[in-house]
Amino acid sequence: MVATAFLTAGTLVWTTILLVAVGGSVCVAGLHYLGWRGAPHLKTFRDDEWRAIYAVFVLAGFALAAYSPIKSWLNQFGFWADPALAALETIMFGTDPIRWLRWMAVEPLMVVYAQGWIPLMLVALGIVARARSHLVLTFFLIWGPASLLLQALYQSAGPILYDPDRYGPFPALAEHYADYLVSVEKPGVGTGISAMPSVHVMVAAWLLLVAWHGPWRWPALAFLVLIFLLSIASGWHYALDGLIGMTIVFALHRILGNIFATTNGSERAQTRLMQGA
Repeated sequence: MVATAFLTAGTLVWTTILLVAVGGSVCVAGLHYLGWRGAPHLKTFRDDEWRAIYAVFVLAGFALAAYSPIKSWLNQFGFWADPALAALETIMFGTDPIRWLRWMAVEPLMVVYAQGWIPLMLVALGIVARARSHLVLTFFLIWGPASLLLQALYQSAGPILYDPDRYGPFPALAEHYADYLVSVEKPGVGTGISAMPSVHVMVAAWLLLVAWHGPWRWPALAFLVLIFLLSIASGWHYALDGLIGMTIVFALHRILGNIFATTNGSERAQTRLMQGA
């Protein structure tokens, strides 16, 4: 299944690999050079840390390249979950939440929603790669099983495609992208229709976890709230898509954090035992 979806992706998929794996590594190489030249914040990086960053960016290129084809392949099974998600959302909030947020559906904010998270994600990926944090694995789960399995279980097209008369009007950028998704004939970069879960929100939640113990905690929290609200205002997602996406990311963080802490603790204990011997 995964192999078939990947092989049918076409050249656009390899564009993603080049942009993230090769392009990202070139950017890392530039930073590596600046560190070698003595740039204040980069000269403290060790060679093994640079190798970890290179490796993660190359793997990220393949992960992002595989994501859209698999997402597109799942669309063949139809979108059956929209009525249930729309009804549950109305029960929870008393109305369609998009009605409260139409004032946010302006083009500058839509650009932030559609693209603003990408450079932040790449910077954060370099940070967690250097630290060898469990958030590296969390990142790959977001762009893999954590989102794709939920999509397979709850196939939904989102308000903008499910019932535009009920949820519209929508911002021009959102409508343009929706038209593109419907008209595209083969999988490629950014293709595939899936509202549940919101990967935009999942990435924003991941960014918050990356920034949580530093000075950027509150800006990252504000960014998460903004992306969550824009996911609804755009018409691409139900509120539940973002709420469930956040929950999954925070749960993965807790589970993987505990596993990594236990493993590292065992390794340190074994090291002390060997040193004592």
